[in-house]
This record gives sequence, C-alpha cells and structure tokens, in this order.
Amino acid sequence: MGHPIKRWTFAIAVSCVLFCGLLHGSLRAADGGMIESLSGCACRDGVDNFCLYGPTAGCAMTQPGGYCDPNGDGNFGDADWVRGWEEFQAECSAPPPAGDCPCRPGGDNLCSYGQSVAGCAMTFPGGYCDPNGDGNFGDGDWVRGWEEYRQICSATPPPPADHCPCRPGGDNLCSYGIDVEGCDMTAPGGYCDPNGDGNFSDGDWVRGWLDYRVVCSASPP
Repeated sequence: MGHPIKRWTFAIAVSCVLFCGLLHGSLRAADGGMIESLSGCACRDGVDNFCLYGPTAGCAMTQPGGYCDPNGDGNFGDADWVRGWEEFQAECSAPPPAGDCPCRPGGDNLCSYGQSVAGCAMTFPGGYCDPNGDGNFGDGDWVRGWEEYRQICSATPPPPADHCPCRPGGDNLCSYGIDVEGCDMTAPGGYCDPNGDGNFSDGDWVRGWLDYRVVCSASPP
C-alpha cells in the first residue's frame, strides 16, 4: 500500500481533473463551439432569434415550459418571439443605433421604411416601429419615427409647412380649415385631407401638431 498522504493527493488530483473537465465541457455548445451568450445558449450565425433554434440542448428558453414553448407541446407558435429576438440581439449581435439608419429622399419617417432594414434597429421585431414583433407597424411609435428622421436627416429640406402662417392660440396646422393659403397640407390631397373630400377626419393630426411646433417655434409649447 502506498503512503496515505500520497493516496489522498492522487484522489484530489483526479477529482480536480474530472470537475474541471465537466466545467470546461459546460462552457462549450453541443457542436463543440464556445458558448458566446450570457444565457448559456450558443449564438448562431444566420439567425436573429433564440426561438428560431427549435428544441436545443443548453437553451432553456427552447425547452418545454420555456418562453419559446410555454405550453410545452413542441410547437413554438405560442412563443414569446419578441423576447427571443431581444435576448439574441442583446447577447449575440445588438442592433445598430438609430444614427446608422440611412436617410431616404422624399421620406419623413423611419417607420415608413418597412421591416428589418439594415442599420435601422427600430424597424426590426421589438424595435419601436414594431414593438410586438408581428411585422405590422400599426402599433409602432410613428411620432418618434418622424422626430428621429428629422434629427438624423437634418439636411433634408423641411416640409412645406414653413410657409404656413402661425395662428395665436393654435397648436395644429390641421385645425386651420380647408385649403388655407400657404398651407399645402390643408389642400385636397395634403396630409390633413389625404382623400381630398374636405373632411379632415382622415388627416395626419400628429404631423399637423408636430409641424406646427416646428414652424411656430417661437410660440409657447
């Protein structure tokens, strides 16, 4: 029999090797690549959402009961796709800031660009143009899209509203009435009366309010 101290030293060394091996293995993805995300789920090229992975070992959100499969039936139709996108972006490839979004001639709103435009984080699922991630911008923050477009594209000429007179006590160009001289937005086809029927109920009153504030900057807020 060997010396007791030597036997204990050998046992400790073996235990350390086994433990360190397990720890090292846990830091690698199933395919052998190093896990890059903080959630423990390996980042993958060519995708932008953890819920696109399908049931994947090491990715708790893709397992039954995880947010990609909350009812545990193996079908991700009830998945929280917004969270899957947000967490993937945060951990693997955060989207670029709004400042990298290109200006488009004739445009006036970043949310009018369409879905998932390169460099325009707000147009991706979970961005402020598509907060619920369903691809429909109906719930988007169009006011913010308009404001940020003006900030980013400051060289873009201002709208024709700069020729429209300010009215004391007013706060919206669409409140001026029909076809006011110098106020193109109030003419048939303008943004206050897009269908040209003389009824401003279909007008872009948000833009009318914003343009009034831009044009009448000396007026109190």
